[in-house]
Amino acid sequence: MECDFKIGLIGYTNRTSGIGNINWELIHNLPIDSICSIWSPKGQEKWIDKQMNILYQDVGMFESYLQIYKPDVLLSVETPFITNKEVFERHPEIKKVLIIMQESKASYLNCADLYIYPFPEIPDWLYLPPNTIPLFLPLDASEWRFRIRGGHSFLHIIGYGGVADRRQTEKVLRAFKRLNKAGLIIRSQKPITGLESERIKVICENSNDPTEIYWYGDILIAPDAYNGYGRHIPEAMASGLPVLTTNAPPMNFWVDKLDFLIKPSSVFDLNQAWVKTKYFEVDENDLCEKMDWLLQIYVYEYSKQARERAEQLSWNNEIRQKWLSVLRGIIEV
Repeated sequence: MECDFKIGLIGYTNRTSGIGNINWELIHNLPIDSICSIWSPKGQEKWIDKQMNILYQDVGMFESYLQIYKPDVLLSVETPFITNKEVFERHPEIKKVLIIMQESKASYLNCADLYIYPFPEIPDWLYLPPNTIPLFLPLDASEWRFRIRGGHSFLHIIGYGGVADRRQTEKVLRAFKRLNKAGLIIRSQKPITGLESERIKVICENSNDPTEIYWYGDILIAPDAYNGYGRHIPEAMASGLPVLTTNAPPMNFWVDKLDFLIKPSSVFDLNQAWVKTKYFEVDENDLCEKMDWLLQIYVYEYSKQARERAEQLSWNNEIRQKWLSVLRGIIEV
């Protein structure tokens, strides 16, 4: 893809984190000229030739990256390092573009020339800086191995990120036990004990293959209370898993069938640690009823529909050109 300006990307370069996977797909769908890779405990891989690896707070190396590669626009996905105003004050010629993750307090910092909310519409209750535009950030479905599902085993994923009971795992466990049938696989990035039983299996592994996490189960149970982007939902769909999730943004953007959306029983403001957002507590009875319904459906057909939906929300030439137009526009301002 031809581009008449230089795009720099700053952030994680690994396939074992959500933001790392977003960055991976950005470099494969936009003409990224250079990368400033920030160290992460989950790895710091070499992706392109024009890449500089730095530690999290290594201001000197970051300054060197800017001087060596001279990006016209610097793109970042909620990377706190981009908030270093002292460095950018010395480089006013570089335009900063921050892709907002909905739940993060970084969205409230005045540190970028342009903020991108990665969905077509901005919720009216969400406070964002005035220089924010909605611009859909797709998934790249081609990166996710599709396997058609035909059984009725549930998959529930527990990650590192977030505060409070983000995945509402306790509600999932209670609803599952009320069903008294089927099986549940819990995939966790951190060690957990005391949950395994005859019907519940816990897998705690960290694989370098991001698609491997979705090789288990037939239906993803994801009643998330909040999300920044909710990548695991379209990733699971691209892998062939129908997804049951919360009827609230951004979760209900990815899943558009009411039968697969759980109604919230209450909503409250969450302001804790680095998170500032709405917390959508799901109705446990509705969760249980929909899980029971899922045990009766023909999963094979819904598995194909999940992949089709993910492909509809994937990168294409029209979306690539729209992103380039926006980035070129901020340079010309």
